[in-house]
Amino acid sequence: MTGELLKLVGTRNLQDANLPESVRKAMEIKKLEGIEEKVMDVITTELNGIGNLSEIIFFLWKKYQIEDKTRANITSTIYRLIRKHYLVKYPQKKGIYILPQLLAEEQGKNS
Repeated sequence: MTGELLKLVGTRNLQDANLPESVRKAMEIKKLEGIEEKVMDVITTELNGIGNLSEIIFFLWKKYQIEDKTRANITSTIYRLIRKHYLVKYPQKKGIYILPQLLAEEQGKNS
């Protein structure tokens, strides 16, 4: 289900003739493309929303035959996804990344 929801991001109709230009500029709608899109696909479809760097690299290779990216390249991509709020670091666990909604669900169950 998460993969289906993720596909909606960036595809909704946000056009309105009355929208002020200042709001249009502030929105700067950008769709995930390239390696960012592939990383998110791997995390959502292959890793059930949570994984570490080695798992992400493995499934990028297995699903997309990506082998020309270094660990540093993939780490940079992950940190861009974190800044865009597509991923978060798993609390108190180094090198584990999770979809924000999954982390919220998990924290809700544990409280």
